[in-house]
Formats: sequence, C-alpha cells, structure tokens
Amino acid sequence: QLRRSLRTLGIPARTKRMLVAVSGGADSVALLVGLQRVAPGLGIQLRVAHLHHGLRGAEADADARFVRALAKRLKILCVTGRADVRALARKEKISIEMAARAARYAFLADAARRWGRRGGAAAIATAHTMNDQAETVLLRLARGAGLRGLAGIPPERLEGEVRVVRPLLGVRRAAIEVFLKEAGQAWREDSSNDDRAMLRNRVRHEVLPLLAARLNPRIVETLARTAEILRGENESRVGASLATPAGADKRRPYKMGSITVRVPGETRVPELGVGVETCEGRKVIRERGKAVGALPARASIAWARLGRRKLVVRSWRAGDRMAPLGMAGSKKLQDVFVDAKVPAARRGRVPVFACGGEIVWIPGYRVARGWEIRGGERILEIRVAGEKK
Repeated sequence: QLRRSLRTLGIPARTKRMLVAVSGGADSVALLVGLQRVAPGLGIQLRVAHLHHGLRGAEADADARFVRALAKRLKILCVTGRADVRALARKEKISIEMAARAARYAFLADAARRWGRRGGAAAIATAHTMNDQAETVLLRLARGAGLRGLAGIPPERLEGEVRVVRPLLGVRRAAIEVFLKEAGQAWREDSSNDDRAMLRNRVRHEVLPLLAARLNPRIVETLARTAEILRGENESRVGASLATPAGADKRRPYKMGSITVRVPGETRVPELGVGVETCEGRKVIRERGKAVGALPARASIAWARLGRRKLVVRSWRAGDRMAPLGMAGSKKLQDVFVDAKVPAARRGRVPVFACGGEIVWIPGYRVARGWEIRGGERILEIRVAGEKK
C-alpha cells in the first residue's frame, strides 16, 4: 500500500528527499519503518523530524528519547525541536490544538527548507491515516462545511513552498498496529489521546464506534471514500474555473506559477502586470512602502543568500507563510493581507518573491528574517513597478 501510494504521489520522480514527521505514536512509527524498508529500492533519502511541544512534561521527554533512539537504530538522521505551545496559544488567542499544529508545521517546513538548501527539494511526510480522514469528515460535517471542507485531508498540499504528503491516508489504523506487531516494533502511547474533553477524541472513541456498531461496520472506509469523491468534484470545479474566459468572474483571486527573476537584469511578469528589475545596490533600502502590494516598491536583500538558487516571483498560495524581519516566528500571508486590508480579489495579483521554498519579500511589506543586509554584505536591490500600457 505504501509503495502504491508513493507512486501515486509521484515519488521519487518529484522528490528524492523525505522529512518524516515522527511523534513516536503508532502511525508515525509505522510510516518511518515502512519508508525505511522501501526507500532503498526507490532511491529516496530519509530524515526524521520530531517536535517537543512542551505540553506533557516527562512523557513528552520520553517520546523525544524514543524517537531519537529509533532513528539511530534505523541509521537515519534525526532533527529535533522544542516549542512553547501554551505561550503561542495565549499570544495568538487560539486553542492548544491549533497552536500545536501551527508550531509543528512551522518546525517541519523550516527543517525541510534547510535540508533542501543543501541540494534538492525535500517533502514532508506525515502519518495521517484513513481513520484521521473519517474523523475529519465527521467533525466538519458536524460544524457545517461545504464541498471543499467535506473533501477532508488532501493526500498532498503545500506548506508555503514545501510539499506535504500523506502516504498512509488509504490505510486503516488497525492495519498499522498489525504491521508494527508483526515487525516487533514498539511505539509510544500519548495519554492526551484518551482525553474526552477534546472533540476529536470523542469522535474517535465514541461516535465512530457507535456508527460502526449501529449503522455501517465499514463507516471509516465509507467516509474516506466520500471525501475522495468530493475532493475529485471540487478539483473538477477548480479546472472549470481556470478555463473561464478572462474577466468572466472578477471575484476569483488570480493565481500563477513561478517565474525565474533575472539576477541581475529585467524580468517581465505579464501575468501580474508588473516588471521586475534587480541590480547591485549601493545602500540598504529601509523604507517599507505605502501599503502591502502598492507599486512601485523596492527592497534590499543579501545577495549571498541566493547562492546558486533561483529567485522567483509568483502569486500568493493558500498556506503561504513568511518570517517577517523584526517579528518573532512566522506569519501567514493571508493574515498579512487581512491586517493590511488587501481585498481578497486583489491578493492573487500581489507579487511574492521566493527562493528555495522560502518567501523573501512582498512589495510594500518587510523582507524576511535572515535575508536582511548585515555589515558589508553585497546588496541585491529589487525594484517592482506596474508595466506601462
């Protein structure tokens, strides 16, 4: 099943590096062990990533030790991190669960980008299963959702410019535990998974078993199949929207792929109606601009950070994040646009500059942390202006 899933996801053709998110639980341990078995035949390089959320004290410490020991035994490099999820939840005024997810994906995306800088883009592999899919569909149905929401967890998505894949989405949790027991592989149990105060746990331990007993013994497969059908219908509607003649629906935000920026030189971006010029700067440009997306705009970044990588310009994508200079952590571009009161229909027309899967600058906003000029570094000046008609 894992091999079939990887082929469907275009692996290894689309990437030969996989950062495996491992919590220590059965699902992620099975994913790692399974990938370690199939990786040599596919020519895939693996790396383990584990984030300590700072929530469960000694139990979480033991999880981290378990993951490091497992990675060592499998002879796979392990990258670890630690987050103060409670502080993040208070700061952002969100739930602990939402804060944990945000911290986890920020850590994973950063680890994948760092690995990718050393040659070849890395994808993040997470251990979402068919059961997770069924739970998600039920939760969204209970809260009220449209076609897109009821399509559930996608097999792949982008976290910024880093690809996230879910190779176990077609596998039931029961099969995963059988696999681990047959392999003689232990795993960690997270005590918080039994906390019925969490809505997902009530769905997992109470609602789904009741539906299986009283309504449909294969309710998990049925809900997962329904999500797959709805996802297909949703994707069909989005092809249809791309085929709509220009100007037929002004409410839809525009999207475009990446265009390589000449460094130094001039680059036309007719899709966004802008021209980009890059050159060696004489001094650091410190003004931020009138407003996010307002043109003309210019910025200074550290030329050396590009290395041999390409600077690209593209439109905003759902899930994009950046680490703005002068701010702690990262911020969703959607939140940047909302805070700046950029109309939804206008956001897709704002040029987004990126390099190596990392957002570098948005005209009228700050440059990203780590791309600022330090000392006597060589300066790359970027200028963006609307094309003359």
